[in-house]
Amino acid sequence: MRLSKHLGLLTVAIAVCTSTASAADKVSVGWFHALAIQDGTLYTWGANFAGQLGDGTYVDRDVPVVITLPGVGDVTAVAAGGIHSLAVQGGVLYAWGHGGAGQLGLGYVGYHNVPMYVMEGVTAIAAGDNASVAVKGGGVWAFGDGFGLTPVQVFDEILMNIVDVAIFGASFYALGEDGNLWAWGDMAETWRAEPMLMGTGYTSIGNFGLAGRGGTVPEPASLGVLAVGAVGLMLRRKR
Repeated sequence: MRLSKHLGLLTVAIAVCTSTASAADKVSVGWFHALAIQDGTLYTWGANFAGQLGDGTYVDRDVPVVITLPGVGDVTAVAAGGIHSLAVQGGVLYAWGHGGAGQLGLGYVGYHNVPMYVMEGVTAIAAGDNASVAVKGGGVWAFGDGFGLTPVQVFDEILMNIVDVAIFGASFYALGEDGNLWAWGDMAETWRAEPMLMGTGYTSIGNFGLAGRGGTVPEPASLGVLAVGAVGLMLRRKR
């Protein structure tokens, strides 16, 4: 499929997100596809060449389609990676789409066009280019590029009582219940192998999906809304 068609589908995804933002509870946009939750129901649309829509096909969709997860209850969280997707239902994490780097957390590489069970007890998720992270029991679990094929808890001596996570390209963020914001990975011209404290007093960190590649991390004092929509990471500091 040509890149021009993919970009057209991305435009559709952004347009639908913009026009339905008031109705959707949560929206996350990847490279060429989008996920949304409305009243506990999961919707997807956009490109589907890797099965990232999760509807059992590889057919692109220019209007949202309902995706039924295997579990019971409302869908509470979604995260669109580059060309893979994550969702949480009843604390259970499901993944689908492109898993060439292990970003689906299934223990092997491959594609899936329907949601696949990954793990339980999940309270927050984020998806990047080729990696995924989840919060479970206050710790951060990661899988995909740089982490492995199955979820593994990372930096458990540093990242404790975590309430939310986000990925900005190759940069990873974790927010503690104490308001501390931690980051690791690609920090502009420096690679941080372990989390560093970026600042304190943060109340939320929202991952709206893929946020670009190798993003620059601003100084904590300047952090505000970096971007919203198709390429967005939002951090909010207490006033």
